[in-house]
Amino acid sequence: NPNPGSVRIGTVTATVGTLPEGCASGDFSISGTAAVNAEIPTGSNVGSWSGITLSMNDTGVSQDACKTATIPVTFSVN
Repeated sequence: NPNPGSVRIGTVTATVGTLPEGCASGDFSISGTAAVNAEIPTGSNVGSWSGITLSMNDTGVSQDACKTATIPVTFSVN
């Protein structure tokens, strides 16, 4: 939390960001929502949550381009 004071977080959701070349949006899925429902103090590495899973889907076609790729995940809070 880079803000000058604490912030209230209700839930965290996630989506797969722009994928590297050779990876398709159908290669990955994100499931779950993290219910935080807490005040997060200012500072780095404070607060925690769980409940979101990133999975690589078995599409039946070669996914070699994604094998060692970094998959960007965008988090949103409310």
